[in-house]
Amino acid sequence: MNEDKKRLWAELEERYPEEVGRFKDWVDGYKERVGWAELFAPRQFVVDGAQEERRPKFHELPLEMQVGIFGLYAFERERSEQQLGELHEELLEAVGGWFERRARRQLASDL
Repeated sequence: MNEDKKRLWAELEERYPEEVGRFKDWVDGYKERVGWAELFAPRQFVVDGAQEERRPKFHELPLEMQVGIFGLYAFERERSEQQLGELHEELLEAVGGWFERRARRQLASDL
């Protein structure tokens, strides 16, 4: 699976080198902002047949995580700081509402 994801990003980079380059630079900054080194402990990887201890690379993350991180990248490119703040509030409301509905359903099923 990691080889498929790596191949996907290699193909994207071949087709869109400048845009993928900008994305890769953004990912490096994202890793610093979120404390990537603290989130992911080094682990053993096999690279070209040799053991290597390091943190996972972006293309080695589960695809769902890649999509979410890319979504943030795309969103940040299209939105202003004010819109990002508004999105944060909307997400708090949406996610909070989801949790609230789940809690009510759980409470109703417990009765």
